[in-house]
Amino acid sequence: MALNRLFPNSFTAKVFFIAFLGTHVPLIAATAFLFWRNGGIQENAQLALILLVATVVGTALTLASLHAILKPLYSIGAAMLRFETERKRTPLPTRLNDEIGQVMKLTNRLVLGVDAELRETQEAASTDPLTGALNRRGFEQSLNATSAQRGVLLYADLDHFKSINDTLGHDVGDQVLLQTADSLRDALRRCDILGRFGGEEFVIFLPDLTLEEGTAIANRLRLTLKDSVKLSGRALTISVGATDIGSKAEFADALSRADKALYRAKTHGRDRVEFATALAS
Repeated sequence: MALNRLFPNSFTAKVFFIAFLGTHVPLIAATAFLFWRNGGIQENAQLALILLVATVVGTALTLASLHAILKPLYSIGAAMLRFETERKRTPLPTRLNDEIGQVMKLTNRLVLGVDAELRETQEAASTDPLTGALNRRGFEQSLNATSAQRGVLLYADLDHFKSINDTLGHDVGDQVLLQTADSLRDALRRCDILGRFGGEEFVIFLPDLTLEEGTAIANRLRLTLKDSVKLSGRALTISVGATDIGSKAEFADALSRADKALYRAKTHGRDRVEFATALAS
């Protein structure tokens, strides 16, 4: 299309060009013919000036009107661009009932639907489907997103979980994992981050706590699980390794220290909390 070659980057220019051709070109042609029949522009200088001013004013009013008419399209484009670049929805007004209004309403519904699907996909990619706790990817994302820099990292492991699967079956084992995650969530603060890193291992970040405070919470969690999760009259026990973390950047090192502390808890009889400081790795 010729207009696409003339104005490849401006829909507004295309609309104005069509409006100009449709209104001003016939007027200019008719005016030129009348001037030619009546002695030319010099003989009609005052009229020519009036027509020139009228043309300029009409052009300015046309541009302003086109901008106002096309403003909803600009809003749609800006809303879509913000959603694409920032993943933030900008609700468009729904008061218009014309074609542009219908497009705005449709855009609202489409963006809302896409946003919901993206959130669902993101949640599925960062959440353990069995327990609802964060998987490792989700845990690290949440850790990086939190404003806290320091805190305590707990690495917890259910004791004798393999024997539960072997003697009571995997369905019971899954229920134990689900109950464990629920009990941990109920006992933690809203700012704490809970993750399941596979099997029967849970990792918890307790922001803005000292190692002493974090170890006390770990013991409280251990006792809570023993009281809340029962297996045919047998209490569920858990071993925990704890370490302080001074910066989110040292997460990998802190996780290694907590894992070593967890190993000591396992070798020293289970159902206990061991801790490792950042200087004793």
